[in-house]
Amino acid sequence: MAHRRDDFPDLQAVAVHGVVSANALDGVGVGGSMRRRLVREGTLTLVRHGIYAIGQPTGTWQQRAAIVLASAGEDAVLARSGAARSWALDGFVARPGDRPLVTATPVNIPREASRRPADVYRVRELEAPMSRQGLPVTGINQTLIELGAALPIATSPGGHLLTAADQVELAVESALRLGYTTVAELTEVLGSCGGRRAGIAVLQEVLDRRPFEIACTESWLETRAVQVLRYAGIDDVDRQVTVYDRRGVRIGRVDLRVGRVIIECDGRQFHADFEKDRVRWAALHSIGYLVLPASFMLIEFQTTEFLRSLADLQARASHA
Repeated sequence: MAHRRDDFPDLQAVAVHGVVSANALDGVGVGGSMRRRLVREGTLTLVRHGIYAIGQPTGTWQQRAAIVLASAGEDAVLARSGAARSWALDGFVARPGDRPLVTATPVNIPREASRRPADVYRVRELEAPMSRQGLPVTGINQTLIELGAALPIATSPGGHLLTAADQVELAVESALRLGYTTVAELTEVLGSCGGRRAGIAVLQEVLDRRPFEIACTESWLETRAVQVLRYAGIDDVDRQVTVYDRRGVRIGRVDLRVGRVIIECDGRQFHADFEKDRVRWAALHSIGYLVLPASFMLIEFQTTEFLRSLADLQARASHA
């Protein structure tokens, strides 16, 4: 019997980002013959076997992820780089002047499941899945552990090679900054894994790079600056340090400190108030610090000049 338009089910009510499975459509009375008619009319578009988009596919990454999840089964959750993108972690979400490092959409399913399509991993969940941007995803700690399991070598916007640990470090620093987790939590979860889970070694390398009590970076650009300095052999970098003048009056918090040189990651997208920055820099000069404003272009595209400028300022500071 044909549906009247006034009692036709609301397809969006059973869809996720405009994606709906044949099983979900069956549940609201839209069987095979009705689905075929809706496809002919353009109301539905068959995107995979048993998976439909309402209208024409939009092509958003959320909709592509919803298609992958629907294909993998109702118990599937976004994992690894797909989860990192849902959590909006640095390096896995587009920002001004940035691009996602990984575009695959891997998912996890319960270990006892027998099916295993491409990019689907059977795992034991470490923590309860969560919902991000309307999609089921692995919890933040599990995401960060599994993230480094199969990341290929990538490149930063400036063309620098980024190892799996470099990419996970970008994600970890942003997760700490956003308050999603703590170093203590990550360390505890790592210990509970017993060394038997993909990605553990990469995350452990990332945590070993940073002293336990050190502050997280305040931006993607600061993390990249720390990485550039590390590869240049400069490991003794203080982050987010509060500096006081000789009277004990607070000057402010600075991005990075290398000896007597302050590095201010001066990207327009990260520092909005330039005048206040300049006043603070003058106060820093008054107590013997030298300031290196480091822009996105300087750190990423003029790295040699960045390191040379730092070395020059360090030499000047040592003779002051």
